[in-house]
Amino acid sequence: MVKGTLPTVVSTSKYDRIYGPYKYDPNHEREPSRSLANRRHTQHSFIKKKPDFQTAKMQYHSKRAEHSCKDCDFEVGYNIIKFKPLRCKVLIPNRRCYSIVREMLHENHSSKQDKKSKLVRDQGKSLDDNSHLKSWIFTPSHGRSLIGNLNFVHNMVQGEKFVSYIHVLVVQRSQFEEYARRWGSSHVIIKLPESMPGVNIKAEIGKVGYARRFIQLLAENLGLETIFMVDDNIPYLYDIKTTLVGGKTSKLVVEGNQVQRENVSLYTVLNHIESQFHSQGIAPHSDFIPHPEAIEKHKLEGYTGPNKLYGVIGVLNHSQYSSIVKSPFKNTHVGGITFINIRALQEQGIKFEPWPAWEDLTLNNDCDRFGLYVLKYNRFVFMKRNIPSWLPDVYVWDKNTYLDHNECLRGKPADRSVDILLNYIQSWAPPKYCHVLPEGTSECVQDMKCLRKTLQRSISHNMHGHHIIFFYPKHDSDLTTIANGIRQTADFDKLTRHVMVFPTDACVRRQLTSVRKFKTNIVDRSFVGEDGISPPLFEVITSHNIHHFNVQMVLVYVEGKG
Repeated sequence: MVKGTLPTVVSTSKYDRIYGPYKYDPNHEREPSRSLANRRHTQHSFIKKKPDFQTAKMQYHSKRAEHSCKDCDFEVGYNIIKFKPLRCKVLIPNRRCYSIVREMLHENHSSKQDKKSKLVRDQGKSLDDNSHLKSWIFTPSHGRSLIGNLNFVHNMVQGEKFVSYIHVLVVQRSQFEEYARRWGSSHVIIKLPESMPGVNIKAEIGKVGYARRFIQLLAENLGLETIFMVDDNIPYLYDIKTTLVGGKTSKLVVEGNQVQRENVSLYTVLNHIESQFHSQGIAPHSDFIPHPEAIEKHKLEGYTGPNKLYGVIGVLNHSQYSSIVKSPFKNTHVGGITFINIRALQEQGIKFEPWPAWEDLTLNNDCDRFGLYVLKYNRFVFMKRNIPSWLPDVYVWDKNTYLDHNECLRGKPADRSVDILLNYIQSWAPPKYCHVLPEGTSECVQDMKCLRKTLQRSISHNMHGHHIIFFYPKHDSDLTTIANGIRQTADFDKLTRHVMVFPTDACVRRQLTSVRKFKTNIVDRSFVGEDGISPPLFEVITSHNIHHFNVQMVLVYVEGKG
């Protein structure tokens, strides 16, 4: 493997149509910017359709929150503690496999619940304690407590036995309670802190990059030498299908120049990768030149090289080319499922950038620049579900955004505005209720009528989440009346996600022309509770950049109870 050969330009990222192609900057000055006006000229949907596999036939499959069986029934309760070094809250289930987590955090926590609660042995098949993973599994997750593939129980299997492992979810502050309600008995859940050493942006802005940076910092604090990062939308994996030849060697099963694959458990893949680091096994064969820096020349270390040479290890993401395997390994970008050498990264000063995109690609290139291997196992393939990204394809106002009506009118027509906003709402806040203020009026722009009618057809009162959509037509009410009308809608105080839709000209008439004015006049008046604290997250959104396009609607998205 040759160092310094990792590609520095990647043009197949799902963020291309928002930020443009990724281009590595060693100085990290080229951060992802969401204010690129020309991104609206591209097709809205940037997710490529993947083959539709029948997951029900998969023996090894990560489940969603809706799954229920006796093996996954962990009604054992949990404790919430404070990890003082990073000023974060950590939820730890009362399961035996998480006792090590409790011990490692013991000296730095103050329990908020009963410390005397007994540990409960996992239900279902017996655990094989000799086959558990040494590296913790971390999953940064956002908005997917219900739809994410976060239940690994039936995917962490060796033979007929469930293996023990540690799975940690890292979530936004506003979603901690939601994840705790669904996953608190089975997962360690960490509430992201408001700030971190060396990071000058908030978690709500940095999103997935902020979460990965926190995971790395936590691993360093706990002395974890290696960890896994596994995304929350990977249901199953495949391995290369082989047959024995002469009872000794294996041969690939090839049909039509394509390597055939078979479903394998997530544990099989993770254990295989981890064994390179934490195994004293022998090399797969004796016909090789030992690595010059290896101490045990004729063992596995002599074949792979010392651990200190590796930065990140990953596996192949499914595509139309994943069945064409030319070599077992490749030096290229990895993501989705990654094995992180925390110790090597710490020694080189390499860290995840707290960015909403490109954070994984940049870390790969940093490792390559500092001489660490970025290795991909081509024998394994993971499948990803197409579910909403951390970053929707809309224009989010920043502190410099200002709504100038004359400038907006001079802008280009905002094509497909309704489709773009519809996709955003259905992805992030599918409607459980839909209110029109004032009740009964239909005095609004045409785009708002189309958006409202489409959303009303998709309302589901049986949804697990709590969401609400507000439509505010043009009229002469003042800001106080608007705020009171919002608070007086049915079940307002029981809902946690709210979207208010305003006509653009109505915003101009009421001086709602910036993020600060929306916060002062709408968000603070409608959502500040008795404790005087505003909701943890709100955004002002339009389908297009208002400095370049003529938009008819402005959305205000709020997370938090009123």
